[in-house]
Amino acid sequence: MKPDSLQQLARVRRITLDQALQSLAERLRRDAEAEQSVQAIEAAIVRETERAGELDASDAVVEAFGTWFSRIRKDLHQAIASREHAQAETARARALVAAAQSALEAVTTEKERRDEAASRQAQRREQHELDEFAGRSR
Repeated sequence: MKPDSLQQLARVRRITLDQALQSLAERLRRDAEAEQSVQAIEAAIVRETERAGELDASDAVVEAFGTWFSRIRKDLHQAIASREHAQAETARARALVAAAQSALEAVTTEKERRDEAASRQAQRREQHELDEFAGRSR
C-alpha cells in the first residue's frame, strides 16, 4: 500500500471512530434516560405503597392503589425491557468503538513501521553516498 493510501485509510478510520464515538454518546444518553424511567417508576411505587398502607387510608384510596399498581406494574416491565435494550445497544456501541480504535491503531502502527523503514533506507543511502565520496577523495 502506498504511503498516501495509508494516510487515506487512516483518515477513513478516524472518521469511523468519530462516528462510533458519537453513536456511543447517543446510546449512553438513551441508556441513562431508560434508567431514570425505571427509577422514577420504582420511586412512585414505593411512595404510593406507603400512602396506601397508612393506617388512616380509606378503602377508596386502597382500591385506587390496586388499580394504579396493576397499570404501573406493566409500565415498570416495559421500562425495564427498554432499559435492557438500551444497555444492549450501549454494549454494542462500545464494541464498535473498540473495533474502530483497533483498526485505527493498526493503520497507525503500519504507517509508523513504514516511516521508520523509509528513514532507515534514507540513512543507508546517505551513508553509502558519504562512503563513496570518502572513497573518491582518497
